[in-house]
Amino acid sequence: MDTYKTKYEKYNSKNSIDNIYKSKYEKYKTKYLTLKSALKSANGGAGEQQQKPKTTLIGNQKFTRDLMPFTFQYMTIREIYNTCITNSQTCIGISWSKVLENNGIPHENVIVTPEDRLKFGQFCPILKDTDKERKQQQDYCIIFFKHMEKLKRTDADIHTAVRAWNTNKEAAIESYGHIKDWDTSAVTNMANLFSTAIFNEDLSSWDVSSVTTMSYMFSGAKNFTSDLSEWNVSSVRNMGYMFSGATSFTSDLSRWNVSSVTYMGGMFDDATSFISDLNSWDTSSVTYMKYMFKGATSFTSDLSKWDVSNVTDMGNMFDRAITFNSDLSSWDVSSVTDMAHMFRGATSFNSDLSGWDVSSVTDMKMMFSNARSFTSDLSSWDVSSVTDMAHMFRSAASFNSDLSGWDVSNVTNMAHMFLRATSFNSDLSSWNVSSVTDMAGMFYGATSFTSDLSSWNVRTFQTVIDMMSMFDNTPAMLVKPVWYIK
Repeated sequence: MDTYKTKYEKYNSKNSIDNIYKSKYEKYKTKYLTLKSALKSANGGAGEQQQKPKTTLIGNQKFTRDLMPFTFQYMTIREIYNTCITNSQTCIGISWSKVLENNGIPHENVIVTPEDRLKFGQFCPILKDTDKERKQQQDYCIIFFKHMEKLKRTDADIHTAVRAWNTNKEAAIESYGHIKDWDTSAVTNMANLFSTAIFNEDLSSWDVSSVTTMSYMFSGAKNFTSDLSEWNVSSVRNMGYMFSGATSFTSDLSRWNVSSVTYMGGMFDDATSFISDLNSWDTSSVTYMKYMFKGATSFTSDLSKWDVSNVTDMGNMFDRAITFNSDLSSWDVSSVTDMAHMFRGATSFNSDLSGWDVSSVTDMKMMFSNARSFTSDLSSWDVSSVTDMAHMFRSAASFNSDLSGWDVSNVTNMAHMFLRATSFNSDLSSWNVSSVTDMAGMFYGATSFTSDLSSWNVRTFQTVIDMMSMFDNTPAMLVKPVWYIK
């Protein structure tokens, strides 16, 4: 009630304000108290029924009204606007002054022009009370629609409005209204909207149902924490780097409908606080997941149900996702061509990947580099298409799968492939390394490795141009191959 009292005192202090404001204030106060009492009683105990007065109350942007044959209950101001646009008769008799006051819309000094009446008058057929009150209520109504028009954002102005908000919040409110109230239902492009902005306003009520691209939307917005759980993102196709570097973002996104999204590259790259469960996401349309969870150091969600059958690029997908350890054994990765750096530095990851079809993959460099817990059996992998295995198991300290049957005939780069892979000791004697040009540091520090590689005889291939430090610090390998040139 303090808000209304203050408003009344403000009115009463102005000589230019008609006494009608005083009577209206008293009327609204009575209705407010009646409705508040009724609502309190209705919520007081189970089974109690209280009939709500046929009046209007706006509180926290909610609208309560019984009006036959229509019933308004808990409608937002935007919903009121849309209802009045489609059926103006529904809005006859609405107390627009109350609507304005409770939504912070200044109206005492706003001038309603003939142009305003022509544009909005058709939606304001106020037919109650005296002629004077009717005229006044119609003006309130027109001002309300003017305000709603000010809140409406389009592709043409939303980026300008956001820049204005980030530059001078007060001036932006004057020009565009409060950002949390913006009508974004017509916006299709939100790319880079809050990129690197020092921003943390509530966007939970935004209507993003028409948006098709959200790439880099909150990239680098380090303070952003708004709840986006109820956003309708069903039309979005591009979410690339959407929360990249949004280091404080933790909103629950489990209910998002991402079935139209094709691009998720870098979506949570370095989103270090993000922990939402995403297992129910429909990712069947996604083709690109490179860098998706790179550096997402807190992310632990189960992703076992994801359909990744159309994804072609998973490079760096879980790079430095140090707590991630979901079961990915059932993933269909048959379309993937790039797995470079995929689990690099994913120090907790140890899912069984033995059943993966990697026959299309050409790049596996650094795939398990520093994946210190990884021990999966990869003996049945078809790696015949791979050309780059450099650093693939570098510092994968626990890895010791049998790789004797791998077809590496197309690989050209094996530099540092098992560097400091201290547990690795598979027999690699039958590998065809005739295409390899770089073996530098390949087994450096692989302290358990003892395989006899004399059959490789790379001198006859005349392809290897770098063998530097290939077997350095391999104490278990007592005799180095005769072809080895240190």
